[in-house]
Amino acid sequence: MHRPIKDQLESYLRDEGAPGLPSDFHAHLRDCAECRRDVGQMKSLALLLTMLRPDKDSEPAPGFYARVMERVDSRRTLSAWNAFLEPIFMKRLVLTCLVLVVMLAGYMVGTEPFETVTVSSPEFIIANDPAPQFGGLNPEHDRATMLVTLATYRD
Repeated sequence: MHRPIKDQLESYLRDEGAPGLPSDFHAHLRDCAECRRDVGQMKSLALLLTMLRPDKDSEPAPGFYARVMERVDSRRTLSAWNAFLEPIFMKRLVLTCLVLVVMLAGYMVGTEPFETVTVSSPEFIIANDPAPQFGGLNPEHDRATMLVTLATYRD
């Protein structure tokens, strides 16, 4: 499409044959077959678009949105998670959990094995020996005494 037609195309489509259009527009439209074809296609599209325009402002009837929301709510399916929102169910669930915790704690306390430390174990010797020989005053003597204690240990 050529420049004289592009500049005035909207005015021409709004009011066909508008008297305010420059004479070169009409002259170019008469002489140029390509621009005539393009303008003809634009006119037919503009006509189709004006036919699609509603005659008046369409507003939904009063209560339309309320009816739609009511239908949506009525068709909504309940999920399994909704059961957790029931107050009675929640109370029972909390009580069951508390009973389970008490039972597990009782089981753990009742079945915990007692470790017996034999008198000959190294842990007993190191932990319970008052170690009068380890005075802390002579580190060399303390080191030697500890090595002798560990070396003479027997099961």
